[in-house]
Amino acid sequence: MDLDIDKMYRPPYYDNIASHYLQSVIKRFTQFNTSSQTNIIVGDFNCPGINWDSLTFLSDNISNSLLICVVKSSFQQFVNFATRNSNILFNQLNNI
Repeated sequence: MDLDIDKMYRPPYYDNIASHYLQSVIKRFTQFNTSSQTNIIVGDFNCPGINWDSLTFLSDNISNSLLICVVKSSFQQFVNFATRNSNILFNQLNNI
């Protein structure tokens, strides 16, 4: 089995720079999704608006775009407890 482990960090901003950076994260997810290997992504996406249990989000575009990308790419979130205050900010996603 081929395995790729990658780490990602998205700064906690919601401006144009954050949107641009998110586009590079989404591009990376797309690259993972087109490969035949198993991918594990760990990191801090700084999206407290995402509810990973229900796969819903608050009304910010960053959380919306990231969640849609994760779901479309068939990744699953495996962290199911708060990692900062009451939010899940640290993520472990994989497409196993």
